[in-house]
Amino acid sequence: MRRTENFTNPGPARGLGQNLPPGETGRVPDIQSQLEGLLDQVWRCEADWRLNDRIDLAVRVTRRAR
Repeated sequence: MRRTENFTNPGPARGLGQNLPPGETGRVPDIQSQLEGLLDQVWRCEADWRLNDRIDLAVRVTRRAR
């Protein structure tokens, strides 16, 4: 069982038979929230890749112009 409070940075996995500390309810985001978080991360990575591609292209164009 895995306890996750922030699904972009999951906490340590608990072994079988280990109980949650007193007061913790084992909150796990619902499937919709998990999907939204996953898609958000994918979109951010794609945006970073596009930015890096534009930077690489700009560097190559300026090197050719010399």
